[in-house]
Amino acid sequence: MNKDCKVNHEKKIEAKLVNSMIWPTPIDLSIYKNFNHTPKKFNIVSIGNLKKFKSYNLYMINVVEELINLGYNVKYDIYGEGTLKHEMLKIINFKDLENNIQIHGQINYNDIDEVLKSCFVFIGMGTSIIEAAGRGIPSIVAVESIDKPYTYGFFYKLPYYNLGELLETKPSLSIIELLFDLFNMSDDEYLEEGKKNKEYVKNYSIEKLMPEFEKIVINSSDNSDTKIIMFIKYYLMSIVNLFTRVRKIYAKFINN
Repeated sequence: MNKDCKVNHEKKIEAKLVNSMIWPTPIDLSIYKNFNHTPKKFNIVSIGNLKKFKSYNLYMINVVEELINLGYNVKYDIYGEGTLKHEMLKIINFKDLENNIQIHGQINYNDIDEVLKSCFVFIGMGTSIIEAAGRGIPSIVAVESIDKPYTYGFFYKLPYYNLGELLETKPSLSIIELLFDLFNMSDDEYLEEGKKNKEYVKNYSIEKLMPEFEKIVINSSDNSDTKIIMFIKYYLMSIVNLFTRVRKIYAKFINN
């Protein structure tokens, strides 16, 4: 949850969420330490449900077509399932882009490293863009419910904790132009873009966000609400700790 997400929810339900607390998505950054990024130029990856509000799944097909026409041998790998899949496949087939765009279906969380290993640039929103940017991959934010290929820029350009929600002003940066610039960067410039995204994700670390959560609990004025919030806090911490342990066990298993 972030402030922009709250505002959008208020507009949809036509009510003010006055007492709703805002706590961003926490990430255990230690899971990225062993990631081996060997990017293959012109490889684009998206991960996420193929739902209507994730409209980038449709316009990115046209973006890939335009880049190919400009002479770039782009390969676009899409991971996800949803109601847009049939329409996407229909457009891909109509444009004869089957060799350049593939929809692979859903993936297990443990397979993300392998999926992103050769990714040159990531396009997406939500927690998946945190996962990509946290691994040092240049990541362009796809904005919800926008049917044109425009964005606010790379992930680190957004206000903290915005994961693709629409801001007060509509996005105006061309995704095609951003990709064109990225494809023509020197190796050092490309690495710098990745570092900026990775550095930005540190704001999502569990270590940084848990103290903020505790402040919310302490500042709660109603005792009954405080008890409920404390319960949620420890419930969430238990999930995070369990998730961290499972990841560590899995890492040991695959390294043996």
